[in-house]
Order: sequence, then structure tokens, then C-alpha cells
Amino acid sequence: MGLTFASAAQAGPGDSFDRGSAITFIAQSGSATNDSGTQLYLAQQQGGSVVEITKTGSVDPVSYNAIGFNQVDGYLYGIQVGGTGVAANELVRIGQEGVTTVLGPVAGLPDNVVGYNAGDMGRDAYGDILFVRMGTNAAAQTGRLWLVDVTTGTATTQLLSQAVPNTADLVYDQGYLWAFYGNDTGQADAVSVYRIEPASGKVDRFSLADKGIVVDSYGAQWLYGNGEIGILGNQTGNLYQIKITDPTGAMPTFSVINALKGPTTNGNDGASYLGEPVDLSLTKTGPAHFIPGTSITYTLVVTNQDPSYSSTGFRVTDELPAGLRNPTTTTPGASITDTGGTEVMSYTGAVLGPKESVSIMVTGETDPVSNDPIINTADVVGNESDPKYENNSDTITSTVTTSVVDSVPYAITYIKVNGGVETTITALAVGTITSGVGTVGARVDPLAAQIFANQPAGFGVGKEVDGPFMLSADPTHNNFVVKYINTAPTISVRRRVIYVQKGVVLTLKQILAIAGVTVSDDQESLSLADLKVAGYRDFNWDVVNYPGIGYVLTLEVEDIPGLVSPVQQIAVFVEGADALIRDKNPDSGFPTDKIPDGAQVGTDPNGNPIIWIRDKPGVPEVTAASIPGSGTTTRSFPGAMPKTGDVASVMAPLLLLSGALLCCLLALCRSALSEIPAVHPDMAK
Repeated sequence: MGLTFASAAQAGPGDSFDRGSAITFIAQSGSATNDSGTQLYLAQQQGGSVVEITKTGSVDPVSYNAIGFNQVDGYLYGIQVGGTGVAANELVRIGQEGVTTVLGPVAGLPDNVVGYNAGDMGRDAYGDILFVRMGTNAAAQTGRLWLVDVTTGTATTQLLSQAVPNTADLVYDQGYLWAFYGNDTGQADAVSVYRIEPASGKVDRFSLADKGIVVDSYGAQWLYGNGEIGILGNQTGNLYQIKITDPTGAMPTFSVINALKGPTTNGNDGASYLGEPVDLSLTKTGPAHFIPGTSITYTLVVTNQDPSYSSTGFRVTDELPAGLRNPTTTTPGASITDTGGTEVMSYTGAVLGPKESVSIMVTGETDPVSNDPIINTADVVGNESDPKYENNSDTITSTVTTSVVDSVPYAITYIKVNGGVETTITALAVGTITSGVGTVGARVDPLAAQIFANQPAGFGVGKEVDGPFMLSADPTHNNFVVKYINTAPTISVRRRVIYVQKGVVLTLKQILAIAGVTVSDDQESLSLADLKVAGYRDFNWDVVNYPGIGYVLTLEVEDIPGLVSPVQQIAVFVEGADALIRDKNPDSGFPTDKIPDGAQVGTDPNGNPIIWIRDKPGVPEVTAASIPGSGTTTRSFPGAMPKTGDVASVMAPLLLLSGALLCCLLALCRSALSEIPAVHPDMAK
């Protein structure tokens, strides 16, 4: 057998498991798979104190139990479950996706129909040894332990100093086997743990009656890289993480460090690859000073400092000081409980990838009549071994300010949010407050900045704010963010359609004159991309068909901080071959033999007549129902409108002009075209 892990690039089904992040295995056989073999699962810690198991590969036809993970060669090993024509003492090797290799009968291991259901691989001097016990409470077998050498396929028997019941699984750690038993009916305390010394067979039993562990069969037991032991109850799905203090002493102590909820299982067994060490760090930020009677907010940040490996889970504990009253947390998965008169914030974290972080917030009130400092320490413990424990905790000491008039600096960053995309506003209005110095406890109102944007929402440090915020004595808490959220402002616009006679060709300069805008550079040889229009950031025009060839001009105004740039459009359409301009205005009331007031007429560069209308004083508006694309409406628009297409996609957003701009357009167009002689009476809106 090989003594190295397969590389990830070469590994496949049945190969050794990849070295790297820790893995917890759960194998289920028997009734769990309808006696069709064994399904291998991977257990993964989730947020909110939940553990999920997911299949790796499909059901393997070999039924096995009493598994352990060989930390040397990267394989799981177990003993085959006996049955008709199947021996109960054959060694099984399990690789990736649960693919098995039956290595044959183990010499010295009894072929007993009861089978073996408790097992684990050793480490160090026992690195090649799979420890197994039979799944029975028969007196003849409860005093025996078998040591299976997976490299030679041979077993030796170790007699135990006292009977150990069917504990359903074993865990090897600190030179001992630990067997947690949740149904010790022969004892006054039903939940206990047995410690077995493999070399001598000496057994010690320790009660767990006062640890809150419920009666159950704990068929899956495994070791975490941090030295804690996990036990998963078959019937309840309760998972307990247990820390053993002084494991080699005469009276070791046991503490339930964490209680999680997993699935119920049956015919199961557990094992683990301890994984590479992972450096988790915790930093806590909070005010250096506070005013009695005000609140204090702490931010805890847990970071996986490892560049390559994930942490399979962690827990944060923060014993809150007595000076922090009525503490609360809004972080999902975090909770605060009273433990012996001390408020403790606990958080169980899920998988944390390389260089990833997660934040936890805790807020509490200070005593208005106390001048005592508030000292707060928080700790993080990962499921893996941590090579740098000194960065696993952090302490903040906050003292009462000596004077409420202490001056502190502050800064304000303004951000606009358009469609969920956040952009820092760099072009701010004159007089906008971006930084300053104020007294501790003073309030700064960001709305005094006069940002031209929609009303912000929410309130708080680093959040959307809509009102004053109080300056903290700790300058690091005075870096505020003001978010302006675009909600598609409602703007009233007048849609305009201008018709010209068939065969007319307009220049871009004429169309700009019709739109009422001026060109910064009037060189008509410039391309559209180079042409600059005063007051507009961008513009485009396109050729469309309705009812003949025409043009649509789109102009986008210059950016205003915090607001999606408004867009206006004007359409100029050529009369169709089979329709007169007047036919498009059936209810306009204009006679065909004279030019009405407000009409602008002239000729194009080729001498063809042109007519359009800006306004019709005293004449009722023509509704959009009677003239497609025409009329006055109110729309909520989030951005640029279509520039090409048929009447449905183009005519609807033809011209977006505010009342003030309409007046400017009218004046500009009359000025630009007043000298062109009138030649045609037809017109349309």
C-alpha cells in the first residue's frame, strides 16, 4: 500500500483522498441502504449550528463498518459486514467517492456473524492500526479489542480490564481510545465515556451525566484537528463537540463546547481526516472612549489567514462584561445567552475559505452613572489545528471620556447606488461636507451636504443614513457612509413627433436645431463620436421606419451625483408614400389651406419644403390613442430608451423634455429657422 496521498490532479474514484482541508466522513449501511451496500457521506458544518451530510459517489455494493481514516496513506479502512457467502472479517479500503477495494480476510480477526461496528485508525506508533470492536453486548466479546495492521492484514487481540458495552464507535486521541456511550442502562448515569489504553487494555469509565448530552446511540464519533471529539446521535441528530482536559490524567474533565443539529442516521459510522492546520484570526473593534449612558457597538471579524485551505467551521465566544447592559446582536446565527449570570455571545460559523472573513456585531448600553472602564474579550476556535493561537482573541478596553467636548475628526463618503451598483461620488456639489472636526457626542447632519439625489434611507455607521449621526470618541468609528439610492424618479415629459415631406433629407445640424440644442464644435465633418453637444454627456441618432424613413435623436444629460442620467428623445419622420401629413392628425382641427400659429416652415438644403410644429396654442392636445407616440404623459424611467425599432419600441419614448427645456427648445428653433420661407401647409404633432 502507498504511504502518500494522491495528488488532486491525478485522483479519481477509489484513489486516496486529497490532502488539504479537513474532511469528516459518515458511512451508512444495512437498513439505511436496504442492505444493498454502503453510502459514504461528507459532513459539513453550516451556519446557525447546523451540520449537513452530502453523498460522495453512489452506493458501493460492499457493506462495511468500523471505519477509520489512515492519516498516512489517505484512505479509509473498515471491516466488511458479513452475510450469506460473505465473511465478516475482511479488510476493506475505501477511496474517493466511496469506491471500495476488498483486501481479504484479516488473520487473527474472528469471522463472527455479529460483525464489527466500532473502529478508528490510530496515529503515530499506531499509524497503521485499525482498532475494532464487535457490535454486541455479549459478555464474551465486551472485554476484547482487536488491533488490525492494515499493511499486513493481521490482527492481535487485546483483553480489556473491564467490560465495555457496545458503544457503536471509537475515537483515537492522545494515545487512548475513547468510546462515548449514550445508553448505559446498567449504570445510574446513562451517558458516559470509556477510556481504553490499547497497550495494556486498561479501561476507565467517566460519567457525563451533568453535561447535557441526551440518551442516544452515538454511532458516528470522530476527532477534529483541534483535538475535540464530535459525536452524532443516530435517533436525535444531535451533534456534540466535546473537549477533554487532562486526557491522560486520572480524572480528565469533559466539556460540551458546542451543540449542533444534524440529520438522523442509521447503520452509521464516523471517521475524519484531520486536515492541514488553518490559521484563524479574530479582531475586535470598538470605541476607546464612551459617554456613560450611551451605547457601545463591537464588531468582531473572523478571518481565515490561510492562502490555500478552508476552515471547516469555527465558533466565536464573547463573554460580555457586566458594564454592558441589555446586549443584542443582529448577526444571523449569533445568539446571546445568560450563562451563570454572565451574558455570552456565541456564534457557530460555517466553512470559511482561504482569506475569507465574516463579521459579527454586538451592541449594548452603558451604565449612565458608572465611570468604570468596560473591558471586552472575544475568542475564536476553529475545527482544525491552529498554528498561531496568539491571534485567536482580541480585547477592547473602553474608558469614560474626560470631557464631552473632546474634539474628534470625522469623514463622510458619498455613494450612489444605481441598480444595486455602488459608485463613490467624486463630483460633489459645492459646500458638501466630506470631513471635519467636531466634539464628542455632537451630531453631524449629512443632508446639509445638499447632494442632488434621492432621499437616502436607513441610519447607522457604515450604513445608509438619512439623518444626523453622533460623533464617537473613537475616531475610527467616525468614518461614515451616505448612500443615495436611485429609485427611478418620476418625471413628466411631452412626447413630440415631427413629420417632414417625403423625400426630405435633414442634416444633423438641422435636427439638433429642431431639438433645441447647440453644438460646441460645428464642424459637420466630425463623426458622431467626436461631436460635442453643449449640456449633454452623450447623444446618438438612428434611422427607423414609421411610416417612412426617419430619424431618432437621443441625448443624455450630464451626470448629476446620485441620479440616473435623464434621457430625452426627439423623432423626425418622413411622410409615407400613401399618406399625407394631415392624415396623421385627423382630429387636430387645422385646415389644410393655411399654416396655423406655432408652425415652423422652411426648406431643406435641396429646396424641399419642411414643416413642423412646436406648440398649438388654444388647440386641444391630440391624445396618444389617436396619434401613436404623441401626447403628454408621466413616466418612470430608469435609463436610456430604445434608439431603433418599430413603433412599439421607438415611438413610445420619443421625446422627454421638462417644461423649462421645452421653452428653450422653442426659442432656439425659432431663432435657427425663422428666415426659411413657408411653403407647405400640412403639419402634425
